[in-house]
Amino acid sequence: SLQYTSIESFMILLCFPIVIVPFCLYQIRFNLLLIEFISDKIIVCGYFGFGKKKIIAINEFDGYFILNKESKGEIYEVIKLKKSNKHVANISQFYISNYLEIKNKIEEGLLKINDNSF
Repeated sequence: SLQYTSIESFMILLCFPIVIVPFCLYQIRFNLLLIEFISDKIIVCGYFGFGKKKIIAINEFDGYFILNKESKGEIYEVIKLKKSNKHVANISQFYISNYLEIKNKIEEGLLKINDNSF
């Protein structure tokens, strides 16, 4: 039978938040976004819309690409926006209720690129 000492139990409890907290913060920062389209600009704000606003002109983007991901046996899309060869935002069908409306706006104004780095 497997037994844990109190120090092993303590180490497990200590490691749990070290792994879970950064994962949750990443999800909140990059996936739970407020996105606005104003004429020729896109405003992206992380942390449920409470984070720092990034106002980016459409012509400053390198483009976007779409990844298919799987969760709970279903496939969903994630649009990744790139500017200056850097990742700017994830727009996830899994997290955003009006994803198709946002996707249509992005497809109208940005260049679709192939990117295998993610």
